[in-house]
Amino acid sequence: MPNACSLHIGLNKVDPNHYSGWNGQLFCCENDALFYSEMAEKAGITDRKLLLSSGSPNSEMPTSANLDKHLKHYKKNLKSGDFLLITYSGHGGQIRDLNFDEPDEVDETWCLYDRQYVDDELWEHFSQFEKGVRILVIADSCHSESAVRVIDSEKDAEMERLMTEVFNKMQLVQRYAPKEITFPTAHKHKQEYYTATHKPLVIKEDVAASVLLMAACRDEEKACEWDGFGLFTSTLRKVLSMNKQITSYEDWHDKILKLIPKIQHPTIRAYGYGADLFLKEKILQTGAIKSQFSFFIPDHHTAQPAAAENIIIDFGKSQPAVKATYEPAVRMKRDETANTSIYLTKTPDDPSTAWDSAYKEYFELKAAHPQVFVEPDIKSKYLKETPLSKSAGDNNYMSGWPKPPATLGIDEFIWHLDDNHSQLKAAAERVREKLKLTHELNNVPHDMIRIAHIDTGYIPTHPATPKYIMADAGTSFVNGEADNKGTDVPRNRIKPLEQDGHGSATLAILAGNYIQKADSYAAYEGFFGAIPFARIVPIRICDTVYNSFNANDVASGIEYALEMGCEVITMSMAGYPTRRVAQAVNKAYEAGVVVVTAAGNNWTRGISKLTPKAVMYPARFDRVIAACGVCYNEKPYDLAANEEEMKLRSEGGDTMQGNWGPERAMQTALAAYTPNLAWANNNPDYKYRFSRTGGGTSSATPQIAAAAALWILFNREQLQEKKYKGTWKQAEAVRQALFRSGGIDYPGYKKYYGNGSLKASAALDMSDEILALELQPAEEASVSFLGIGKFVSQWFRSMPTKEGMPAAMQPDDKQLQDMLSVEIMQVMYKDPALFDYLDTLDLDGADQDYFNRPAAMDKFRNAIKASSYASTTLKALL
Repeated sequence: MPNACSLHIGLNKVDPNHYSGWNGQLFCCENDALFYSEMAEKAGITDRKLLLSSGSPNSEMPTSANLDKHLKHYKKNLKSGDFLLITYSGHGGQIRDLNFDEPDEVDETWCLYDRQYVDDELWEHFSQFEKGVRILVIADSCHSESAVRVIDSEKDAEMERLMTEVFNKMQLVQRYAPKEITFPTAHKHKQEYYTATHKPLVIKEDVAASVLLMAACRDEEKACEWDGFGLFTSTLRKVLSMNKQITSYEDWHDKILKLIPKIQHPTIRAYGYGADLFLKEKILQTGAIKSQFSFFIPDHHTAQPAAAENIIIDFGKSQPAVKATYEPAVRMKRDETANTSIYLTKTPDDPSTAWDSAYKEYFELKAAHPQVFVEPDIKSKYLKETPLSKSAGDNNYMSGWPKPPATLGIDEFIWHLDDNHSQLKAAAERVREKLKLTHELNNVPHDMIRIAHIDTGYIPTHPATPKYIMADAGTSFVNGEADNKGTDVPRNRIKPLEQDGHGSATLAILAGNYIQKADSYAAYEGFFGAIPFARIVPIRICDTVYNSFNANDVASGIEYALEMGCEVITMSMAGYPTRRVAQAVNKAYEAGVVVVTAAGNNWTRGISKLTPKAVMYPARFDRVIAACGVCYNEKPYDLAANEEEMKLRSEGGDTMQGNWGPERAMQTALAAYTPNLAWANNNPDYKYRFSRTGGGTSSATPQIAAAAALWILFNREQLQEKKYKGTWKQAEAVRQALFRSGGIDYPGYKKYYGNGSLKASAALDMSDEILALELQPAEEASVSFLGIGKFVSQWFRSMPTKEGMPAAMQPDDKQLQDMLSVEIMQVMYKDPALFDYLDTLDLDGADQDYFNRPAAMDKFRNAIKASSYASTTLKALL
């Protein structure tokens, strides 16, 4: 009777000593391995081995030596007709191809605990199996399509632009080992990798066994975790439970492909002798069971999944720099002498559980630390405007929105900079002349103003990359990118189309370099950016604005900007309110730094329910300038205000509009120009390196930041004489100059623009007037509407004591009231059913007494209780 064996590998972590300090934290890979072992058991395989990174009982560590040991055993003992199942769940990596057998010049790897295991090593083992042995490999990792690749025809190198409802709504953990880790690691341990990377070429004719690879995704894609397992494994389980009749491996693959969300494209490859027949076999035919394979999903032996969600614990003392460790098994040692420490919470798919963990931690700490404050490191999703949604050959303006006429000639390319709009071109020229800078900008002094650009990073090869980018000073707060200097790294590390490009586009508007005619439409040649002589510090906080960015990373980015001596911060993103970010904003303002962030965007159709229309955070803080939108025709970046012009609107960027309101939020808002701006793109299919369809408040934000920097430079001597530099007075002086010079031609400017539309040169004209003002500091950034605070306070006072209620929960517990206020605020920004409270009520102004009415309070409380975004703790208390 034929033998059947299986080997199941699952790594939730790797050895940081080998991987340059990176522990490769994942959460569901061992679940996968346990599931596949149970699947093998149901198929009648009794010889099963587990390699688990946790060192669980009845398992071995997933090291290269252990994998080699088992593969050598199978090579020696398996004969023709025998069956071997190998499953791998963990990080997929890439290293340089040193034996030149890969068309893309990289070898794919499995990230084992002690080192990367190269695909060449796997294939050398497989080539030594006897003829007729059937080897099924199931790989749930990134780059898994060719994890056991042999020389074959070159695959299609074009990746589809993938976005599904699942990916819009859930931040997925990805099984991806960054090249910044894998390449240096292989080089550092090159002697250890020498044998693995210098294997002789193996081609199909050399293989006697039949090898079948079922892979989670294409080589250029990332494999994600979902529902306690890998997304591929989770889908495979569903297919098995739904289908009692699976006719072949091809049929199995087809059913998985139809069911899996289209952010991954599982593949199936067959190699070696009899491979085509292997594809058509009934699945898991080991020779030890009947021809019909029956299966049921086991409900045991699988650990509960954890998510990489942190909570922030503030002990109310001096503020240190904070960075997450993303180590779920071992919580960071609590440093109660410091102000802030980060701990992991266990938050599966339900985001509200992060707040439950925060409250639990608070009640445990309250007695010993009366001033403690706990909040989740909440994830915000800033949905990206899609200026490149049209075909590559169609570089036209969005027809529904106002656009510059072709009669502008070459100035069509920089219409937003002209005297009829932002006046940035004139303002920059005035500052250049005052500083005696040459037209070529070759004599910019080393102490030139620094601007921090917080975004997705930048693409160094783009022609618009600023002339004075401080490349060595850049940084990344994206997990696993400790050595990244703020560059936009391609997500599959190969194809430029997978670079987000959002950061490069906003950076070009801020300080873009000299553009040649060949790179621009309208035959423009010259500097593109509003302040091309500024020194720019690139700070990367997420790899794509389709993904979530963590509040702690935003705060860390702001604090890093202060450390680097930046006087202006621009961030074309918006999200939910958190106290951690509020603290960072206050710190920046008090140091004299002007902070400009996007007000946010919303849509009229499709994904419109995912974001409110009101100004989002950090833009809603009084100490931040909220960047709103104004169109070419000086009308608001709002569909209703442009009703006549919007008759031809269509899906995509045409139905996106800028956020504004309510009235109180507009007191520190200013509008700049969007949409239909030149938008730097990285698409090689485009004739030019810019699209005409730049939009969103992302385009407006860097314009205002540039104007702020120009005003500081124009008034540098006076600011120093008045000792404003380094104090809140410098930031407030700049803000007042921009606010008081704003364009007010549009009758309803206060509603949509706040302080008007940006007029940078007019702001310079007001310098003497502004410097003579008796300045007053802006209200401190706080994460609570006045109305919300009153609601929570009054509710506490009227709340009867309940059995089992924590002793720390007293009517005068200000810290807990603040925590509840923050969560309620976040729920309001997440739940579409509550958007009206943000969009139509001015809870900081005229409507702040709204919650004093019992009927209104009851209605609001019931809405929070009904929200799926509210924590169990909050609902129980309500």
